[in-house]
Amino acid sequence: MNATRTTLAAALIAGALLMGTVACADDYYVPGPPPTVSLTQAIAAAEKQTGGRAVEAELERDHGNTYYEVKVVKDGWRNKVYVDAMDGRVLPGKPRPAGLSRLWQEDDDDD
Repeated sequence: MNATRTTLAAALIAGALLMGTVACADDYYVPGPPPTVSLTQAIAAAEKQTGGRAVEAELERDHGNTYYEVKVVKDGWRNKVYVDAMDGRVLPGKPRPAGLSRLWQEDDDDD
């Protein structure tokens, strides 16, 4: 009886660990240094850039980049603003991995 419980417990733990690994695989999470820019500073930068008011903000770590995604509302329109969490720069768009940037560029050689 105890052997059955031990086996069942081990199977449940292994399954939970496997599910956690699969769930995180799509995030491309790469641990990095802690941000040097605070959430408050990122919100202020986004509001200054757009002239709007922040309604939501969160720290993102994606493809080896650490940045804040700030949702700003102005004149009834909601926009996402990305702020580098290391130096406070407002980014032109969502950070993408440098190695895959060719996939998003248009190929002009086929003309």
